[in-house]
Amino acid sequence: MQPTPERWWAYAERDLDAAQALLGAEQWEAVSFHAQQAVEKAFKAILVQRGEESPPRIHDLVILGRRVGAPLTLEPDLNELTRAYVLTRYPDAVVEPEAPGDIDQPMAKHHFRVAEEVLQWAKRKLSTAS
Repeated sequence: MQPTPERWWAYAERDLDAAQALLGAEQWEAVSFHAQQAVEKAFKAILVQRGEESPPRIHDLVILGRRVGAPLTLEPDLNELTRAYVLTRYPDAVVEPEAPGDIDQPMAKHHFRVAEEVLQWAKRKLSTAS
């Protein structure tokens, strides 16, 4: 049995709550990871609500954002969150010399704010589709 949109949404909210708690613990990479996961799961809730039996098993928020009709103005932030996800999972994945090696406090706080904004948008999208 596939998870319902409500279940995807509950997971998204838990990830956002975890990101917020990790802000207080100054665990910057973990904040960014959970912020990305919150957005990914919120987008997948929308896809499931639209009738997709199984949302794609991808983590690219730009692709998922386009599929759910997220505002184009969010794409730079979605791209940044996707890169943060890769960085937090695979520290050897970023080989660009100018790329930051670690996620710092300002980046983590920005990622959290982006996740909050996207989840507010997604919640409106989910509630109007009912």
